[in-house]
Amino acid sequence: MEREYKVSIICAVFNHEKYLRQAFDSFLSQKTDFKYEIVVTDDASTDTSRAIIREYAEKYPDIFAPIYFDKNMYQQRIPVVPLYAIPAARGEYLAFCEGDDYWTDPEKLQLQADWLDAHPDYSACVHNTMNYYCDTGTEQPYAARYSGDCDLGFADVVHGVGGVFHTSAVMARAELFRDMPEFCMVSERHGVGDHPRALLFAMRGKIRYIDRFMSVYRNNSTPTAWTSRLRENAFLVDRLTGAVEMYRAALPCVSGDERKLLEHTLHEYEWELMQARGDYADMKRGVYKEITEEKPMSQRLWLDFKLHFPRAYCAYMKKRGRESGIPEKLKNKYM
Repeated sequence: MEREYKVSIICAVFNHEKYLRQAFDSFLSQKTDFKYEIVVTDDASTDTSRAIIREYAEKYPDIFAPIYFDKNMYQQRIPVVPLYAIPAARGEYLAFCEGDDYWTDPEKLQLQADWLDAHPDYSACVHNTMNYYCDTGTEQPYAARYSGDCDLGFADVVHGVGGVFHTSAVMARAELFRDMPEFCMVSERHGVGDHPRALLFAMRGKIRYIDRFMSVYRNNSTPTAWTSRLRENAFLVDRLTGAVEMYRAALPCVSGDERKLLEHTLHEYEWELMQARGDYADMKRGVYKEITEEKPMSQRLWLDFKLHFPRAYCAYMKKRGRESGIPEKLKNKYM
């Protein structure tokens, strides 16, 4: 039986009133020969985001499918997208874009759906994205490593981490998200969904990359945005903990060279987590010593400074107004 919607657009919203209309209008501007829907989740926004969603849902009742939460699910570590948005989606393919980002090419959905229609061995189709930094007004390409359309495999996704393609660039087969593996859910509970989904796509098929800018990713868009909070040590520790747990859970899903790649990346994330926690001495032991020795000289000197002169490091960070970036164990001992 043919689906009513070819594509379901998944849009997660939280306090995006400043940008939401541009996101929605970019969805509605898509030129397609098929029907698509927009599944919007509002995670108990405290601004006017919900009112804007209602306005669009009333104007386009056959396109918008809103889901509202009265209590913030993110604060309860309940991942909204995999548990609510994706199960509600009725499309054959899923496209993603958060409420503070937007699409710039009206042919985006058609191009990606056409590729997936014609190539059943591909799990997803992605494209390039422009990074826009709200605090400085500057921009730069999200993925600068590829020139021309190409296929992305497991190694590209693992080595590239989050820099291979952005969430707003993804279109994937909805069937991939049925019975999502545990490694995806582990990471989602820490608020990170893009990286485990990329691993999932690479495990289930090939990924087509279109070398064309078709979306914009806003960095530092709001005080609660992911990019705005990375200098907060507690936030960074939580994100890195999620990455470590995700890679550990993903290891049983692969073997051979793919497993070796995952193990190496796991050690990299463990190294980053040690640094965020202030476990500097551990970063110079075992497999982590090799990772440290591969880092640039400036990074190694900075590590030595923090390891041997922790009190001076804390004083320096406080003077620079970056106290929130100091690991808790150092803050409790030296401040």
